[in-house]
Amino acid sequence: MSHIQETTLPGSWTAEHLEPAQEFVAHWSRKLGATGQAVKVSANAVQFEMDLSAIRLHGVHNVACLALTGQREALTTTARDFWHRIDASERLVFFLCLTPQAYVAVQDAVPIKGALRLSPKQVENILHTDEPRRALIEQLRQQYALRQLVPFNCTQPVDPHMFFGRQAELDLLRYEPKTSFAIAGPGRLGKTSLGKQFHHLLAVGKDARTARKYRVDFYACEDHSSDAVARHLAINIDPSKRSDRVRTEDLNGFLKYQVYKHNGPLELLLDELDEVCHARAFEVLTQAARDGLCRLILCGRGKLFKAVTTENSPLKGRVEIIRLKPLEESEARGLLMEPLIDLGIELEQPEKLIEQVFHWTGRLPHLVQYYGKRLVAQAISTGTGKVTPKDIDLIRGEFETAQIFLEQLEGLSDEHTRRLALALIKDGRRYFTVPMVQEVADQHDLVMNYHEVLELCNQLVIDHVLAWGEEAFQLANYSLGYYARKMRWQERHGKIEPGPYDAVI
Repeated sequence: MSHIQETTLPGSWTAEHLEPAQEFVAHWSRKLGATGQAVKVSANAVQFEMDLSAIRLHGVHNVACLALTGQREALTTTARDFWHRIDASERLVFFLCLTPQAYVAVQDAVPIKGALRLSPKQVENILHTDEPRRALIEQLRQQYALRQLVPFNCTQPVDPHMFFGRQAELDLLRYEPKTSFAIAGPGRLGKTSLGKQFHHLLAVGKDARTARKYRVDFYACEDHSSDAVARHLAINIDPSKRSDRVRTEDLNGFLKYQVYKHNGPLELLLDELDEVCHARAFEVLTQAARDGLCRLILCGRGKLFKAVTTENSPLKGRVEIIRLKPLEESEARGLLMEPLIDLGIELEQPEKLIEQVFHWTGRLPHLVQYYGKRLVAQAISTGTGKVTPKDIDLIRGEFETAQIFLEQLEGLSDEHTRRLALALIKDGRRYFTVPMVQEVADQHDLVMNYHEVLELCNQLVIDHVLAWGEEAFQLANYSLGYYARKMRWQERHGKIEPGPYDAVI
């Protein structure tokens, strides 16, 4: 018989009889549509973790929870020790008090802000309401500072609950296990996030590959020699003195040993490869992938893209390239709107607001997140808790917003690239085939053959001026033309007339 009834909470449990605690964790997780796993169970206290990724708030993908029952004296120390052990900067913390004494103990041990403290009545209300997840969100908004719950993130790979779209790309990674891929393209477009989401799905799905997956970041690999690259890889897979001695010629043998040790080929997600992808170690790795010792997922920017697409490169023909495009409308809508709704932000003319954000961001995920974050900050600073289309104009007029786009224009690699970028911006069209770009280039005395135009278009994608579309290139967003004209970029690079990038929808 279950110890968890529809109207009662477990009053206590002992170290010898932990079933009520375990049933409570299962019942609580099930009601919230979450996954929960007990980490430590003792008399009158159970520590567990929850994944509440259906909620679009900061820190919900790995919530640290402590459920307490019994008498007050011992519980104060238990709650205080738990609170001091948890890093609350990257995850939410829940204290579920199942008795009045436990609630008093938590109030004594835990600060008012920075954690969720639920009384027995509040726990029961969440368990018994028709919308338990919505009731939990209401409590979060009451007990946390709103800024602590903002999930928009413009600079780091996103957590699983803020990953939207890319289903076709995820399917390639999940269901073509013998194909190696390169996710190569512009920065901050979600390459690392895609790789991490793939690993997350393997773990959630209890895929056998989970035990053989490794993510190795080469950003910190300062020595770009082939032996250093091989050693960096080996140490991150199997930290040992033996790995510290691995050189390029040892890499194949090292991988064979790891395949034997793991009882199957390794899943290697290798990130930040631009400075090392030409090392001879990658010839060994691609051959090892062909021999079935590993499957490679390579992430990088322009240099990796060229290594994968250039003839006579060791990566050419050995890995398939995944080109990340702007999000679909439904995906970008979810990324922008679902967090705003869960944060309790009131939306005035939501459809017009969405249109304007899409217009200025081109549905590029990092820019959608930037606008989302600034909209929340605007709602908080005004004290209204509301955002309107006028707020988009305010954000667009901010110096920081202008700098994001002007830095992209100023960072263009050479004069030839700058001139073509300016020509495409001035043209005003959104979509371009290679012949169309060639025609625009000819009009501005930039004479290039088809191959040269294609190469330059791909470079402009890396530079965030263009984006890959389904059948053609497209202007990354209309913000580029707006700021180029607004900030008088034309004084140095040629006049830019008003165009579609000046439209306020």
